[in-house]
Amino acid sequence: MSAICAWCNAPKKSGPLCPDCGADYAKAEAIKNKGKAEPASAPIEEEIELLIEEENQIPVKDPVFEKQVCLFALPSMLAFALMVQVTGFLAGMQRMFFGMPIHELGHAITGWLCGFNSIPTLWKTLIPENRGYLSSVALLVGLFVLTRYALKNKRSGWLVAVVLVLLVQFYGTFVITLSKADMLITMGGDAMGLILATVLIGIFYAGKETQLYKGSLRWGFLGVGSAAFMNMYLPWWNKDMSAIGYGLTGGIPTDSWKMINIHLWDWDSLFTVHITIGITCMMILTMAYFLGIRQANIWIIEKNKQDRLSKLNASCI
Repeated sequence: MSAICAWCNAPKKSGPLCPDCGADYAKAEAIKNKGKAEPASAPIEEEIELLIEEENQIPVKDPVFEKQVCLFALPSMLAFALMVQVTGFLAGMQRMFFGMPIHELGHAITGWLCGFNSIPTLWKTLIPENRGYLSSVALLVGLFVLTRYALKNKRSGWLVAVVLVLLVQFYGTFVITLSKADMLITMGGDAMGLILATVLIGIFYAGKETQLYKGSLRWGFLGVGSAAFMNMYLPWWNKDMSAIGYGLTGGIPTDSWKMINIHLWDWDSLFTVHITIGITCMMILTMAYFLGIRQANIWIIEKNKQDRLSKLNASCI
């Protein structure tokens, strides 16, 4: 017998099966030399069936297609959202239907983390003057559900996220003053909004075993997140004070006006904070992008191995 596997030409290792393609060395050699092999013994057939069963754990239907969408979906969505902002065509609709809801939700989430019963609407987030803690209890319940899911499905990353949120919630609810909390909630419109938009985009690369993938919800989250991110971030990147808004809107002070006149920030500090958050979010998305492609490549290799094992199993019957 030769020193390489007759099925995939990889160097032979110890054991009856090739670790690279799963083929039985002796049978692969016989098939190559004689065109057929003697019937496999029951243990070998069972081992091949076990390998095929393990390979069927690939969570996506078509790994090649998954790699293609991982390559092009995120850059395309972000580029389109950026084009809308730069050209101004449909920019108002992008702001109304995507930017503002995520912006107001950013205010509300920051309020929840600080112990306020915030109520987001399309154009304004209702913030009580004092902490109420009802939102904190609701948030704890949600984190408990997420913890159960993470433990059940062995998702250590989700457990890390739960711990981080708990620490932030404790600090925001029990440590900082009302004035500091009001400042964070005011800034949280775009600051937390950018983070929330990043989470929505990142969902595209996660949850392949969930309805996010099976029901194509990830495409909607990708579109909403991309549009909201560019709508909120580009004015800060361009340092465009007119686009950011300063003064009164419907008789209500804008966030930037409150930050400068009530909380005594200056424009340079506001630009620095939001630009830094945006760059950090883009770095995280870049990591998710390449990890998604890497995972798709692994699934392609596993799928090819599965196909070879199926052919080998068929030849042994």
